[in-house]
Amino acid sequence: MNPSYVIDQPAVATAHDQINDRIARAQERLARVMCAAIAASVRDILTDHHPDPAAPFDAAYLRLNLYPSQRVGTDGTYWNGAGELRRLDMLDLLDLIQWTHALNGDNLPGWEPLCVREERALDDLTSYRLNLAQAAALPAEFQNTDRVTAIRNRLPATSRPWRTEEFVYDANGQFVDENSPTAVHTDILIQDATGNHVAELSLNHGPTDTDNPAEALAATRANAELITHAPQDLLTLLTHLDHLYAGLDAEAPHVLHT
Repeated sequence: MNPSYVIDQPAVATAHDQINDRIARAQERLARVMCAAIAASVRDILTDHHPDPAAPFDAAYLRLNLYPSQRVGTDGTYWNGAGELRRLDMLDLLDLIQWTHALNGDNLPGWEPLCVREERALDDLTSYRLNLAQAAALPAEFQNTDRVTAIRNRLPATSRPWRTEEFVYDANGQFVDENSPTAVHTDILIQDATGNHVAELSLNHGPTDTDNPAEALAATRANAELITHAPQDLLTLLTHLDHLYAGLDAEAPHVLHT
């Protein structure tokens, strides 16, 4: 008989709930991005892909149809700013439909807030009017701001992990033990994984330098620890941010531990 094993039921249940929540957030994010792609596609169709952002066109809303299969499509119907109904050429719908097919009933919370539901007497589908201006105004994802992107780009250049090494001196510049009563100066060197010098913190903590040498030394060591662990800490925070926004795999070992 094989040895028995124990299932941590609360942990499994929590993990199950968390991954389902993450999938839902990823789906909603996908839907929001696809709505922006739909708005861009409509603009390109009506302006014949004119590069000028100010090129005029008259579309304000586009009809989206939610079918019983929970897939979304469009028949090309749109409304201009005056509320007049118009229709895109069927040949132009080929590019547009690929974006609408990314929408479905599962990611409805990601695209429905951008729509107005139509009152149509059709039993086999539900129709919505997608507000194209709102769809086009895609919010900047926080982890994609210039600041965060720059942080990501700086981290691969570091050879991790970093480490510290302390050197303690007496008043004559001789090495002494850190607990020596003659210790008056400490250098803390920070090195990367290849031994390259990253930073150095120095502190004079003799009787004429500070009234509380232990406190001053503790503060300097804390600063050194902050610097030493910064690459790993930033990686962990960035992957957690990705996790919150349903982006990269926050549990990937090579992301958290390299």
